[in-house]
Amino acid sequence: MAFGGSINTDVLHDETFDLLCTMCEQKGRNREAEKYCVECGDYYCLTCVNVHDEVPLLKRHKIFGKGKFPSRSIKARSRSGKNQPMAPTERCDRHSHHYIDMYCQNHDDVGCGTCMAVDHRSCQDIFYIPEFLQSNTRISPAKTTLKKLESIATTLKAHYESFQRGKQELVKRKATTLENIRKFRKEINERLDELEKNTVTDTEVRYKAFISKLEEEMEILEINRANIQSARDKLVSADNNVSQNFVNATKGRNIANKAEKCIEVSKSQLPIEDIDFRPDLRLSALLQELPALGNVTQRETRKIKQVTSVKQVSGQKNEKSKYYNVSSTQQEALLKVKGSKKYCVKVQSDIEGCDIVSACTLEDGTILLSDYNNSKLKRLDSSTYTVIDYCDLPGEPWQVCSINKHQAAVCLPSEQEVHFISLSNRMTLTNKITTDFHCFGLANAGGNL
Repeated sequence: MAFGGSINTDVLHDETFDLLCTMCEQKGRNREAEKYCVECGDYYCLTCVNVHDEVPLLKRHKIFGKGKFPSRSIKARSRSGKNQPMAPTERCDRHSHHYIDMYCQNHDDVGCGTCMAVDHRSCQDIFYIPEFLQSNTRISPAKTTLKKLESIATTLKAHYESFQRGKQELVKRKATTLENIRKFRKEINERLDELEKNTVTDTEVRYKAFISKLEEEMEILEINRANIQSARDKLVSADNNVSQNFVNATKGRNIANKAEKCIEVSKSQLPIEDIDFRPDLRLSALLQELPALGNVTQRETRKIKQVTSVKQVSGQKNEKSKYYNVSSTQQEALLKVKGSKKYCVKVQSDIEGCDIVSACTLEDGTILLSDYNNSKLKRLDSSTYTVIDYCDLPGEPWQVCSINKHQAAVCLPSEQEVHFISLSNRMTLTNKITTDFHCFGLANAGGNL
């Protein structure tokens, strides 16, 4: 006997499908799957896929039709208990609207279909990832990759900490270097203060001598002026004593004559000289030439290299041991040219172009140059680099050498001679020695040439 109402035919239907709707199957319904969601890994009938698309978070999931279903059927999965490999759910970094679902076996790289078409178009072994996983069971497990990642992460951490310690050491050395610069500047300031004090003291002493001499002359003049005034007052206030007036007049004449002589002598004592301060141009020239307080150079510190070796011990497992090789390099101070200038050292009597073969600095700061082409020895002012003196030589000079503050030596290879030059206000040749060889070099140390 039948009563009113409807019967759920989906539950009673006995037809068997290869692919079942996952949601319907969970509810005891027997509906064929029409769609497949890559992210969810589930199959949906047309009704359930509409429900899936109504959820905002699921709208962007990748949905496949029947033609693109994974090859293994839902029946086989449900009966055998084995899960169908799901498609990857990560989007491509370069093509965000595509999923990373392709694998290039030639380069062991993954990407989306666009990546494979662009970067791997010449590769032969490109697979869809779920299908590749179904047909390849000998794939290194994720645990192996995880261990490798953890090992690399540990190494990266160790290296990062090494660089961090190196940075801290550099910051400390930077502070020390800056402190040394300030200390050197302080020493320069102290030395300049000392030079200023010496110069001021010398000036004070010289002026004090002049002023003392003037004060002595002024005192003599003042005495004579007082004597003249006294004699004058006596003559003005004289009475009728003729004899006394004669005495006053006579003494007055003598005082006046003495005063006149004093005036003549004092005229020669008037200051006709003054004291001038002329700064040492070598100091100012040096300060202008220097680009910095000193040379800042780089040098290598120690390097730490990590070496990993594997030791085989009989009856035991392989053990890894780490050795650290610490190697230090010797400090190298590299000379770097900060700047250069050209100066003309040609004199009027030069016939050829200057060919400066050697140079040396004298104790007074001047510089000697040997001019090979013009057979001359030239002397330069170190502040202006101009020729202040020169002397002609009987041959082409080569090496010039300072003997002391009064004498220098220069060798003439072609003449097989060494000449000595007096370094007075005007350079002159004094004597020579003859050698039995062509001398190209001279040096002086401890009084020995």
